[in-house]
Amino acid sequence: MFAAVLAIFSFYLLPAPATPAELLAQRGAFHRRTVIVRGALADYRPRTSRAGNQYTTFSLASGGSKVTVFHRGHANPPLRNGDRVIVTGLFEKERKVGNFTVQNQLDATEATGRPFGVRKE
Repeated sequence: MFAAVLAIFSFYLLPAPATPAELLAQRGAFHRRTVIVRGALADYRPRTSRAGNQYTTFSLASGGSKVTVFHRGHANPPLRNGDRVIVTGLFEKERKVGNFTVQNQLDATEATGRPFGVRKE
């Protein structure tokens, strides 16, 4: 019973799904916040780092706007370009990674206590 109440309560704490255009129009307001974004998957790239860690990057596009999505691990079953997906993750308008800067990125890596992830619509 408690789990059901918690699930319903958590649902209302998360924002309604937005489009990449809506997210980018107010990127300062969403910086370092949990967001839910829906759109079409493009530039899907499952990869493995030199250290052997699996990760995936792709663009989430809608209405001529797009954001980059990062996810540790590979989707199972694999996603494909053109799939309509909903992504829940932490949005960062700008982030330093080593010697380069990443802009407008969603980190959808799942973790304990964070309802992040990627799912097909």
